[in-house]
Parts: sequence; C-alpha cells; structure tokens
Amino acid sequence: MVLARPNFLFITVVYNNFVDTEDFCRSLRLQDRAAQFDLRCIIVDNSTDLTESARVLSLAEKYDFVSILRPGENTGYFGGLNYALERNDCSNFSCVAVCNNDLEFSAEFCITFAESRFSDDTFVVCPNIVTSDGVHQNPHVLRPLSRIARARLDIYFSHYYIAAILNSVQRAISRVMPRGLGSRDVKPSGFIHMGIGACYLLLPQFFAHFSKLHYPFFLYGEEAFLSAQVHRGGGRLFYCSTLNLRHKERATVSKIPAKVAYEYARSGYRTYRNFY
Repeated sequence: MVLARPNFLFITVVYNNFVDTEDFCRSLRLQDRAAQFDLRCIIVDNSTDLTESARVLSLAEKYDFVSILRPGENTGYFGGLNYALERNDCSNFSCVAVCNNDLEFSAEFCITFAESRFSDDTFVVCPNIVTSDGVHQNPHVLRPLSRIARARLDIYFSHYYIAAILNSVQRAISRVMPRGLGSRDVKPSGFIHMGIGACYLLLPQFFAHFSKLHYPFFLYGEEAFLSAQVHRGGGRLFYCSTLNLRHKERATVSKIPAKVAYEYARSGYRTYRNFY
C-alpha cells in the first residue's frame, strides 16, 4: 500500500523526563518539510512529577505538530503507546513510529522512509538505532534463540541473586572486551526475528490486522510480544540500515531499583520465553 502523500505519526511515552522529550521533538522539527509529507507527534505523559508534566505540556505550544495525552496514571511503555493507538485511527498513516522519548532522529529520516519500499508482508520496520557510544542496537535478534540460549535465560530468571552474579561477570568481561564488540559496524538490511524495543515503525499492513500492540504486562518483554504478534498475523519484521537515529539510553527503566526491575521482567518471563 503506497499513499500519494506520505504522512507520519510519532508516538512516544515520557515519564518525568522533559529534556530528552524536547530533544526528541526538536529532531522531528528538523525533518525536511519541503519533501512534501505530513508529520504529527503524540506524547503520552506518564509523569508523576507535576513540574515535569507542566513542562511536557508546554511542548504542544512550542511545536505545532505535537499533542499531549495524559492517562492519569503510569501505564508503562507499551501501555502508554496503546493509550494513544486506541484514540487515533492509524490505518491511514504511511508510518506510525512507536518509540522511546530519549531518541533523536536524523534529519533525513522521514524522506528516507518515504523513498523506501517494503514487501507486502512487512508489518514492522526496525530502524538503525545507534547509541551515543556508537553501538548499533539493531538487528537485535536475527533468528529464534537456540535451546542453549533459552537455557541461559532460564538460569538468569531463576533468582535475582543468580542474575546479579551473571551481571557482575558480564561487566567484568566488558572491561576486557569493549561493549558491543562486533556491533559497531552497520549490518545489511534484511528480515529479522526481533528488533530492539526503543523504536518500531508500524506500517499500514500492521494496522490491516491489528489496532494495537498485544501486551499484558507493565514493563519488560515488549520486544518478544511484538515479534510474536507480527508472526502470528503472517507478517515479518524488517531491519532497515538506512533509517538512522540516535538512542541516548536514558530510558525510564534505568530509574527503577535493580531488584524491582528484575522482578518486573521475571514476572512475565515464563509467558514470553517461547517468543524468543
């Protein structure tokens, strides 16, 4: 399905983080408007800090393409995205980007997407997400995990203290072998099993089958659930190496105490482990 005039909807979720959200909006304002496309942005404000929430609200006055939604409670990441998806008809957009707020899109992002073509069974496009230290986070998972890899996850999620030991070992290894070794080069575009959760581009084909993201929890496992949803619907996820954006990695989960974050992830793991 190709629309005559490309139109984009960006949906992001913020939790007590105005600065990164404004940087996010600024990167959208820098998109090449002369390229003849339309752009909207919805910010779902999960903030509990009233001062931060008021600052986020001011973005709708500063940027004419921005609107704010407030659920009135912290709905989580995919919960916040669904809050917006359920209140908007997304079927007529060329692209609906659902994403973190700590992202900055390249100035050519929208025009590059508009000039790209994807197969009819591509439901989701996963862009080339690069961290501040140059690590490419996509492609995240190329193919379903092996039994050995699943066993490792089972061990990790067996107990918090086992996970803490494994994390300590990983940090020690990282000091010897730099983080992201082998992932600092751009990988070729192609179909993948799973993309990193920081940003997904939902195509019209996705909305021909679904109206929202299938996700039953508050946090964690979102990547696995989206992958399973797309594949159950007969679609695929495509990693596009030319759609560039920067990830500052200041996500909400970094503010959650380690043990609490682990228990969030562990609580749903048995449900989504087979989606990997």
